[in-house]
Amino acid sequence: MNKQTSCFRCKGNMINNMITHVVDHDGSTLIVKNAPCLECEKCGATYFEGPVAKRLEKIIDKLKSINAELVVVKYTATD
Repeated sequence: MNKQTSCFRCKGNMINNMITHVVDHDGSTLIVKNAPCLECEKCGATYFEGPVAKRLEKIIDKLKSINAELVVVKYTATD
């Protein structure tokens, strides 16, 4: 993943992990499971690398058009 090895917040060690990314949008909860991230071992802060952040934006934008209270999808690197 990223070459960033220390947390921007606390300078702790960053490790590769997968998280569940949750977004609230106009009364809907949009959930993307298994999103790859960097997570600080010390404070738990999470960061998405550029390509992952861009992909999450695309996924969330698609989910916004679904008229549902709750939408849950798995992260995929491609469409």
